[in-house]
Amino acid sequence: MDTDVRFMDTDSYDDIYAEMDRVSKAFAGLVKMAREGQFKPTDNVLYLYSGGAGGLFAIDIELD
Repeated sequence: MDTDVRFMDTDSYDDIYAEMDRVSKAFAGLVKMAREGQFKPTDNVLYLYSGGAGGLFAIDIELD
């Protein structure tokens, strides 16, 4: 299913900040793909954001 799952167990905030940057870029890429029409209206797209203030990223995109 081409899935990327990552669990972090670290004592270094540098690692956490780097991961947060990677996650935000991945989400921005997903939004870009949706805006470019790379998903059909019948596609199910799930992005699991695993922490922080997830409400900051709430968006509503019409795919049709």
